[in-house]
Amino acid sequence: MKFITIFAILLITIQNINARNLKIKDDSILEVTCLGKYTGVFHSFIYFANNETSTDYYVIRTAWVLTYPGRIKNALKEKNIHIFSKNPTDECDWTLKSKIQRFAVEKGYIYQKEEENKEMIRAASNILYDLYPSLEIALTVIGSFIAFCIFLAFYICIKGDC
Repeated sequence: MKFITIFAILLITIQNINARNLKIKDDSILEVTCLGKYTGVFHSFIYFANNETSTDYYVIRTAWVLTYPGRIKNALKEKNIHIFSKNPTDECDWTLKSKIQRFAVEKGYIYQKEEENKEMIRAASNILYDLYPSLEIALTVIGSFIAFCIFLAFYICIKGDC
């Protein structure tokens, strides 16, 4: 039990030391892509802009799909950022502007099209920085633990100790 407490304190300390150590690239990452290549069950896209009539579009792509995208949308709405229900433009010519990752958790990628607004990119980056896909991570950890326990039970039974 002491190990878990010490580990938790260490994680909190590291998190506080690295707080707001967010790096947003001022220049483009130089990856222009078509979002259609990220199709399937394992990607969620959130399209947004300054307002409904704006032609500078942004999208957050994340691999977390259960509750995390909804939490991102709510945070964007709180900042009065307009969210589109679907892609307001074509699939191609999106420029990757930022990749948000913290403690080995890839939270999402921010793409932009047309004119760049560094404030929008910073606002979206801060939202991704502040939010964690906590339910998705918990389910992954719990699922792995259950799989390990099942494997261990089968191993013990195979050895003849059932």
